[in-house]
Amino acid sequence: MLTQASALLLLACCLWAVEGQNENGNTRADNGGATAAAENSKSVWEDPIQFNNKAKDFCTMSVTGQGNVTRLRISCQGAERTYWCEYTGKPQMCRPYNNNPHHYFTQIMWDLRKLQNACQAPKAIKPQMCKRAPEDAQMVFSASSTPEAAPAAIPQKPEKAQESTLAKPETPKVPITKQTKPAATKPEAKPASVPTSLIGFRTNNEDSF
Repeated sequence: MLTQASALLLLACCLWAVEGQNENGNTRADNGGATAAAENSKSVWEDPIQFNNKAKDFCTMSVTGQGNVTRLRISCQGAERTYWCEYTGKPQMCRPYNNNPHHYFTQIMWDLRKLQNACQAPKAIKPQMCKRAPEDAQMVFSASSTPEAAPAAIPQKPEKAQESTLAKPETPKVPITKQTKPAATKPEAKPASVPTSLIGFRTNNEDSF
Protein backbone atom coordinates (compact mmCIF):
# COMPACT_ATOMS: atom_id res chain seq x y z
CA MET A 1 0.00 0.00 0.00
CA LEU A 2 2.79 2.39 0.89
CA THR A 3 4.54 1.59 -2.34
CA GLN A 4 1.40 2.31 -4.38
CA ALA A 5 0.82 5.60 -2.56
CA SER A 6 4.41 6.66 -3.23
CA ALA A 7 4.06 5.77 -6.89
CA LEU A 8 0.82 7.75 -7.23
CA LEU A 9 2.37 10.74 -5.48
CA LEU A 10 5.40 10.61 -7.77
CA LEU A 11 3.16 10.38 -10.83
CA ALA A 12 1.13 13.40 -9.69
CA CYS A 13 4.31 15.42 -9.21
CA CYS A 14 5.47 14.55 -12.71
CA LEU A 15 2.14 15.64 -14.19
CA TRP A 16 2.26 18.94 -12.32
CA ALA A 17 5.78 19.55 -13.61
CA VAL A 18 4.72 18.87 -17.22
CA GLU A 19 1.72 21.19 -16.95
CA GLY A 20 3.89 23.92 -15.45
CA GLN A 21 6.34 23.68 -18.34
CA ASN A 22 3.50 23.88 -20.87
CA GLU A 23 2.08 26.99 -19.21
CA ASN A 24 5.50 28.64 -19.16
CA GLY A 25 6.00 27.77 -22.81
CA ASN A 26 2.65 29.23 -23.79
CA THR A 27 3.35 32.39 -21.81
CA ARG A 28 6.71 32.80 -23.51
CA ALA A 29 5.13 32.21 -26.90
CA ASP A 30 2.49 34.84 -26.23
CA ASN A 31 5.10 37.29 -25.03
CA GLY A 32 7.26 36.52 -28.04
CA GLY A 33 4.36 37.10 -30.43
CA ALA A 34 3.49 40.38 -28.78
CA THR A 35 7.14 41.44 -28.93
CA ALA A 36 7.37 40.53 -32.61
CA ALA A 37 4.17 42.44 -33.37
CA ALA A 38 5.49 45.44 -31.49
CA GLU A 39 8.77 45.26 -33.41
CA ASN A 40 6.92 45.02 -36.72
CA SER A 41 4.79 48.08 -35.95
CA LYS A 42 7.56 50.15 -34.39
CA SER A 43 8.80 53.34 -35.95
CA VAL A 44 11.50 52.99 -38.56
CA TRP A 45 13.42 55.61 -36.56
CA GLU A 46 12.78 57.26 -33.25
CA ASP A 47 12.53 60.95 -34.17
CA PRO A 48 9.99 61.98 -36.85
CA ILE A 49 11.03 64.25 -39.70
CA GLN A 50 9.88 67.82 -39.10
CA PHE A 51 9.45 70.58 -41.68
CA ASN A 52 7.43 73.66 -42.61
CA ASN A 53 5.52 73.76 -45.87
CA LYS A 54 4.99 76.74 -48.15
CA ALA A 55 1.98 77.91 -46.06
CA LYS A 56 4.17 77.86 -42.91
CA ASP A 57 2.29 74.86 -41.48
CA PHE A 58 4.38 72.85 -39.02
CA CYS A 59 4.42 69.24 -40.22
CA THR A 60 5.87 65.94 -39.02
CA MET A 61 6.48 62.70 -40.89
CA SER A 62 6.33 59.47 -38.88
CA VAL A 63 7.10 56.11 -40.46
CA THR A 64 6.01 52.76 -39.04
CA GLY A 65 6.42 49.23 -40.34
CA GLN A 66 3.79 46.48 -40.25
CA GLY A 67 5.17 43.33 -41.81
CA ASN A 68 6.24 44.07 -45.38
CA VAL A 69 4.13 47.24 -45.57
CA THR A 70 5.54 50.61 -44.53
CA ARG A 71 3.13 53.34 -43.42
CA LEU A 72 3.92 57.05 -43.72
CA ARG A 73 1.79 59.50 -41.73
CA ILE A 74 2.02 63.23 -42.39
CA SER A 75 0.53 65.48 -39.70
CA CYS A 76 0.39 69.28 -40.03
CA GLN A 77 -0.63 72.10 -37.70
CA GLY A 78 -1.33 75.55 -39.13
CA ALA A 79 -2.68 78.80 -37.74
CA GLU A 80 -6.26 77.93 -38.66
CA ARG A 81 -6.17 74.27 -39.68
CA THR A 82 -4.99 70.83 -38.66
CA TYR A 83 -4.83 67.91 -41.06
CA TRP A 84 -3.12 64.60 -41.69
CA CYS A 85 -2.78 61.99 -44.43
CA GLU A 86 -1.27 58.53 -44.79
CA TYR A 87 0.66 56.70 -47.49
CA THR A 88 1.55 53.01 -47.64
CA GLY A 89 4.02 51.10 -49.73
CA LYS A 90 6.93 48.67 -49.87
CA PRO A 91 10.00 50.88 -50.19
CA GLN A 92 12.21 47.94 -49.27
CA MET A 93 11.71 46.83 -52.88
CA CYS A 94 14.15 49.63 -53.72
CA ARG A 95 17.77 48.67 -53.11
CA PRO A 96 19.00 52.20 -52.23
CA TYR A 97 16.25 52.40 -49.58
CA ASN A 98 17.70 49.42 -47.73
CA ASN A 99 21.05 51.20 -47.60
CA ASN A 100 19.61 54.51 -46.34
CA PRO A 101 15.87 54.46 -45.49
CA HIS A 102 16.00 57.84 -43.76
CA HIS A 103 17.17 59.54 -46.95
CA TYR A 104 14.24 57.98 -48.85
CA PHE A 105 11.72 59.89 -46.73
CA THR A 106 13.92 62.97 -46.56
CA GLN A 107 13.62 63.24 -50.34
CA ILE A 108 9.82 63.00 -49.98
CA MET A 109 9.94 65.79 -47.41
CA TRP A 110 11.81 68.06 -49.84
CA ASP A 111 8.87 67.84 -52.23
CA LEU A 112 6.18 68.22 -49.54
CA ARG A 113 7.59 71.44 -48.13
CA LYS A 114 7.07 73.13 -51.51
CA LEU A 115 3.27 72.68 -51.24
CA GLN A 116 0.64 74.91 -49.65
CA ASN A 117 -0.96 71.74 -48.27
CA ALA A 118 1.52 68.99 -47.46
CA CYS A 119 -1.15 66.34 -48.09
CA GLN A 120 -1.84 67.43 -51.65
CA ALA A 121 1.14 65.65 -53.12
CA PRO A 122 0.63 63.16 -55.97
CA LYS A 123 -1.27 59.98 -55.10
CA ALA A 124 1.90 57.96 -55.71
CA ILE A 125 5.24 59.27 -54.46
CA LYS A 126 8.54 57.77 -55.56
CA PRO A 127 11.71 59.61 -54.51
CA GLN A 128 14.49 60.32 -56.97
CA MET A 129 16.73 57.65 -55.43
CA CYS A 130 14.18 54.95 -56.37
CA LYS A 131 13.02 56.17 -59.78
CA ARG A 132 14.14 52.92 -61.43
CA ALA A 133 12.67 50.68 -58.72
CA PRO A 134 9.43 48.66 -59.20
CA GLU A 135 6.07 50.34 -58.71
CA ASP A 136 5.65 48.61 -55.34
CA ALA A 137 8.54 50.69 -54.00
CA GLN A 138 6.50 53.89 -54.18
CA MET A 139 4.30 55.27 -51.40
CA VAL A 140 0.60 55.34 -52.36
CA PHE A 141 -2.05 57.55 -50.75
CA SER A 142 -4.41 55.58 -48.47
CA ALA A 143 -6.30 57.95 -46.12
CA SER A 144 -6.67 61.56 -44.97
CA SER A 145 -8.44 63.59 -42.30
CA THR A 146 -10.55 65.66 -44.72
CA PRO A 147 -11.19 65.74 -48.47
CA GLU A 148 -9.12 68.92 -48.62
CA ALA A 149 -6.18 67.00 -47.16
CA ALA A 150 -6.03 64.65 -50.11
CA PRO A 151 -3.97 64.62 -53.28
CA ALA A 152 -5.27 67.02 -55.88
CA ALA A 153 -6.71 65.41 -58.96
CA ILE A 154 -4.38 65.69 -61.92
CA PRO A 155 -6.21 67.27 -64.87
CA GLN A 156 -6.40 64.85 -67.72
CA LYS A 157 -5.55 65.91 -71.19
CA PRO A 158 -8.66 66.19 -73.38
CA GLU A 159 -8.99 63.35 -75.77
CA LYS A 160 -8.81 64.13 -79.41
CA ALA A 161 -12.22 64.43 -80.99
CA GLN A 162 -13.05 61.38 -82.97
CA GLU A 163 -13.35 61.99 -86.65
CA SER A 164 -16.84 61.72 -88.04
CA THR A 165 -17.49 58.43 -89.70
CA LEU A 166 -19.86 60.01 -92.19
CA ALA A 167 -18.04 60.80 -95.37
CA LYS A 168 -18.52 64.26 -96.64
CA PRO A 169 -20.31 64.34 -100.01
CA GLU A 170 -17.82 64.98 -102.70
CA THR A 171 -18.58 67.93 -104.92
CA PRO A 172 -18.35 66.96 -108.58
CA LYS A 173 -15.40 68.52 -110.20
CA VAL A 174 -16.22 70.52 -113.30
CA PRO A 175 -13.77 69.64 -116.06
CA ILE A 176 -11.76 72.63 -117.01
CA THR A 177 -11.72 73.12 -120.77
CA LYS A 178 -8.99 75.14 -122.26
CA GLN A 179 -10.30 77.92 -124.42
CA THR A 180 -8.64 77.92 -127.80
CA LYS A 181 -7.85 81.33 -129.11
CA PRO A 182 -9.10 81.96 -132.67
CA ALA A 183 -6.32 81.99 -135.16
CA ALA A 184 -5.31 85.50 -135.98
CA THR A 185 -6.19 86.35 -139.60
CA LYS A 186 -3.45 87.96 -141.50
CA PRO A 187 -4.44 91.32 -143.02
CA GLU A 188 -4.87 91.24 -146.80
CA ALA A 189 -1.95 92.68 -148.66
CA LYS A 190 -2.76 96.09 -150.06
CA PRO A 191 -1.75 96.73 -153.66
CA ALA A 192 1.45 98.56 -153.85
CA SER A 193 0.86 102.23 -154.41
CA VAL A 194 2.47 103.65 -157.54
CA PRO A 195 4.31 106.89 -157.03
CA THR A 196 2.62 109.89 -158.63
CA SER A 197 5.81 110.72 -160.51
CA LEU A 198 5.65 107.38 -162.26
CA ILE A 199 1.96 107.84 -163.05
CA GLY A 200 2.69 111.15 -164.81
CA PHE A 201 5.55 109.58 -166.68
CA ARG A 202 3.33 106.74 -167.81
CA THR A 203 0.54 109.01 -169.12
CA ASN A 204 3.04 111.12 -171.10
CA ASN A 205 4.40 108.06 -172.74
CA GLU A 206 0.92 106.83 -173.65
CA ASP A 207 0.11 110.23 -175.23
CA SER A 208 3.24 110.10 -177.35
CA PHE A 209 2.07 106.86 -178.95
